[in-house]
Amino acid sequence: MRGLRHYISDIRDSKTTEAEKARVMKELAHIRKKFSREQESKLTKYDRRKYVAKLIYTYVLGYDIDFGVYQAVNLLASNDLEEKIIGYMYAGIIIDENNEQSMLITNTVLSDLQSSGQQCALALNCLSNIGGQSMAEAVAPVVQQQLLAPASTVRTILRKKASLCLLRMYRSCPDVLDLATIAKSMPNLLEVRNVGFLTSLLSLLQEMSSRQPELFVPTASRVVHLLVKIVIKKEVAGEHVYYGIPCPWLLVKLMRYLSSIPLTEEDDYWRDTVAVIDRVLATTDPARNSNRTNIMYAVFNDAVRLAIHIGHPNLFDAATNVNSILEKALESTDANLRYCGLRVLLNLSAAPRYIPGITQHVEPVLKALGDADVEVARRAVDVAFSLCTQETVDTFIEALMRHLDHPVLRPVLVPRIAVLAENFMPNTEWFVDINIRLLKEAGDDAPIAVWHRLAYLITNNPASQSYALQSVLAATSTAFHTPIAKAAAFIIGEFGMHGDADTCAARLLEIASTCHDALAVCITAAGKLIVRGGLSDSSERRLRGLGADQTDSLILDIQQRAVEQAALLQAGELFSDIFIPLPAFPERESALVDQINGAKREAHEEESDDEVSDDEESHEAMLIDTGAPSAGPEDVLSPGAVLADLIGLSDKPAEAAAPQGPKLEFVGTKLVGVIRPENGKTLAVMASFSRTQEAASLDLALKNVGTGPLSDFQIQFNRNFFGLRPVAMDLLPGVTLGPGDVRRASVPFSSAIPSADVPADRLQVAIKCSEGLSFFSTGLPALMLTDIAPAAPAIDEFIAQWKALPTISTASSPMTDPAAVNAKLETQGMTLFGHRSAGGRADMFAEPVVSRMDGPVKAFVHVSVADSTAVEVRSKDEGFAKMVAEDFGRVLEL
Repeated sequence: MRGLRHYISDIRDSKTTEAEKARVMKELAHIRKKFSREQESKLTKYDRRKYVAKLIYTYVLGYDIDFGVYQAVNLLASNDLEEKIIGYMYAGIIIDENNEQSMLITNTVLSDLQSSGQQCALALNCLSNIGGQSMAEAVAPVVQQQLLAPASTVRTILRKKASLCLLRMYRSCPDVLDLATIAKSMPNLLEVRNVGFLTSLLSLLQEMSSRQPELFVPTASRVVHLLVKIVIKKEVAGEHVYYGIPCPWLLVKLMRYLSSIPLTEEDDYWRDTVAVIDRVLATTDPARNSNRTNIMYAVFNDAVRLAIHIGHPNLFDAATNVNSILEKALESTDANLRYCGLRVLLNLSAAPRYIPGITQHVEPVLKALGDADVEVARRAVDVAFSLCTQETVDTFIEALMRHLDHPVLRPVLVPRIAVLAENFMPNTEWFVDINIRLLKEAGDDAPIAVWHRLAYLITNNPASQSYALQSVLAATSTAFHTPIAKAAAFIIGEFGMHGDADTCAARLLEIASTCHDALAVCITAAGKLIVRGGLSDSSERRLRGLGADQTDSLILDIQQRAVEQAALLQAGELFSDIFIPLPAFPERESALVDQINGAKREAHEEESDDEVSDDEESHEAMLIDTGAPSAGPEDVLSPGAVLADLIGLSDKPAEAAAPQGPKLEFVGTKLVGVIRPENGKTLAVMASFSRTQEAASLDLALKNVGTGPLSDFQIQFNRNFFGLRPVAMDLLPGVTLGPGDVRRASVPFSSAIPSADVPADRLQVAIKCSEGLSFFSTGLPALMLTDIAPAAPAIDEFIAQWKALPTISTASSPMTDPAAVNAKLETQGMTLFGHRSAGGRADMFAEPVVSRMDGPVKAFVHVSVADSTAVEVRSKDEGFAKMVAEDFGRVLEL
C-alpha cells in the first residue's frame, strides 16, 4: 500500500514529537473525512484496507482511535481474504476483552471457525488476542471441537492454534471448558507426531491440570512414552535438535507436566521415568557454548524437580552426577548458572529425604549471599533458610546478619533470621539477644511482626523477662530506630518490676521524646509504671505529663490513649485494674512464617512460564508518602477494643500484602495515600481541591482495595482551617464499599471568620469508617484556599486604595531577583498583576480576595524587590491580612 508506506515514512522523518503529532492528527482528520457518510460510498476496497491499516499503525504508535470500527468490522466480514486479514488485524490489536465492540464480530468469528482454511486460522489468532468472558462463552465449544476433531478433518496447524486459543480462554474464564471431555481425548491427542502441536498442547495441559490434576492421570503413561522416545531412543527429526539437545522446550514441558499430576501405580511408568531422569542427569555437563549450557541446565532443573516428585531412590548416586553438576553451577562465572544451581538446591531442600545429600554445598551457598547479582543473593537467602538446622543455626544466622547492610536483601533477611532464631533457639536468652540485635541492625526495615513475636515469647516465658528488660535498657542507651523503641517501651511497661523503677521511667521518657512513632506504646507503658509504683515524685509527675501533653494530638490513636489515660488517672482503683500486666498469650504461629510462605508463592508464580497473569499490577505503587505522621498498623484500635488492650500488641498476623488490583482512577491530581491496617481492610484515598469565589470543596475518591467490605465513612478536620469550615462531615451515607469498589464524595466548605491564632499550616484530614481506619493527609496546601481576584484592577487605582489603608502585616525575604520572586509566587497560585521598576527597585502588586458570609474581603499586597524582598499587606480585616502575609512569607522562604 503506497499511501501507508508514505505515511510511515512521514512519521519516521518527524524531527520532534510535536511534528509527529501534527502529522498524525492531519492523517486522522483525512481518514475521518473519507469515512463520513457522504464519501464512504466512493471508497474502493483498496482504500478501505489502506485507511484501516493506517488506523492500526496509528494505534500502535500510542494514539487513541475512536472511529473506524464499523469499517473494520465490514472488512472482517468480507469474503475477500485480503480484506478479512486487515479486519482481523484491527480486531486483534485494537479490540480487547473489555471492549463492547468485541460483540460486533462474534457472528463473523463463529462463521469463520466453521471453515478449514485461512479464515479459521485468522479467527483463532484473533480470539487468542481478545479473550473475554462473553466471547469465550460464545465460541469455546466450537474451538474445543476444532481441537478434538479427528486428524483427518482438521489440519494440525489449526489444532495447534485451537489449543493456544483454549489456553487463553481457560486462563480468563475456566468455567467455559468441559475439562472431563478434554481429558478423555488427551491421550489420543498426545499421539500426534508434531512437535509444535505437542508443545502447545502441553501448555494447555499444564494449565488445566493445575486445577484438577486427577482428571489427567491417564495421560501420564503417554507422556512418559514421549519422554522415552525423545531422551533415550532419540527418535527426533534433525530440525528439532537444539545444540545437541532434542526438542528441549517440549522436553521441559513434558517433565513439568508430569510433576504437576499425581503418580500412577504402573511399573512401566516408574521404571521409564527413572530411566529418563538418570539419562538427563548423566548427560548434563557444562559446555563451552553458552547456549548449549543454558538449555542443558534448564532440562536438568526440571529433571530434578520430576525426580523429587516421584521420590527417586538413588538421586545422589555417582551415576547421576547431581552433586558434581551443582558444584560446577555454583562456582560458575555465569550468574544464570549460579541462579539455576541455587534454584535446584532450593527444590531439593524442600524434600527432607534429600537434605543430607546436599549439605556439602553449604559453603558455596553462604558465599553466594554476597553475590553481586541481587537475584542470585536473594535465592541464596532462601536456600540458606531451608538448609539451616539446630547444629548450624549459629553459623547461618551470623552469615545472614553480615548482609543486613544490603538495602535490597534486608527485607528478605529480617523475617528469615527471626524465624530461624525462634525455631532453633537453645534458650530464651539467646533468642532475646538475637532479636534485639536484629531490631537494632535492621532499623526501620524490621517488620512489626518481629518485635510482636519477641514480646509474645517473653510474655509467655517469665524466666526470661528480667534478662529481656536489662537487654533493651542496654540496647536503647545509644541511638535506636522505631522497631527497637517500640519493643523496649513494651518490655519496660510490662516487666519494669524486674528493674529500678526510676531507671525504667527515665528510659521510657527518653524513648517517647526521641521516637514519636513509639509514643502510643510509651503512653500505655507509662500507665503501667505508674500503677506498679516505686517511682520518685519527679518520675511519676513526668510520666503523668507524658499522656496529658498528648490529649490534643493530631494522631487519633495517640490522642485517644492520652485522653483515656487522663480520665482513668482520676478513677482510682479502676486505673489500677486496667493497667495490669498482660496475661500469657494463647499459642499461635508466627506471622513471619506466613509472610515468608507468601513470598515463596510469589516467587514460584514469577518463575512459572504459564502461571503469570497478564494484568497483574503491584498495588504497592499506589503507596505515596504524604509526609504526615500516621498511626502504624500496630497502633490502630478498633472501636470495640477494651481498655486493657491499649498496648496495641495485636494478636492478628502482621500486615498482609495489599491484594493485586487495577490502579485507582484519579479524580484530581493527588493520591493522598493508602490505609493498610492488619485486618486485610485497605482503603485508597485520592483527593483534589476545587474552588470558586463563593465556595470551595474537597473532592475525594475512595477505593476499597482490601478483601472485605467497608462502610460508615466519616471525615474529620484538625481545626477550623483558615476560616473555611466544612458543612458536611459524613461521607457516602448508607454506602458499603465492596472489594474493588470506587465511590466519589465531595465535602463543601462555607466561609467563616478566621481565628487569629491559626498557623499557616496545611490542611490535615482524618478519614474513618466502621473498620476503624484513619488517615491524616498534609497534601492540600493552605494557599489553595486563598482566591485571587479574576480581574486585575489598574495599578494606579490599586495604589490609591492601598495607600488609604494602614500597614497591618509584613513579611520579608533575602531574594533580590524580581523574576525569581514572581516565578516562585506564581508556582503557588499567587498571581502578581502589576509591575513597576525604577531606581534599581521593582514593585509588584496582588489583590487576594476571600468570600465570607458578610461579603468579600480584600487584601492589598505590595511586593518590593531591591537588596531584599519586602511584603506589605493592608486590609480592613486584620486577621485576613495577617494570614496573607504569612502565606507570602512562607512561599518566599521555600
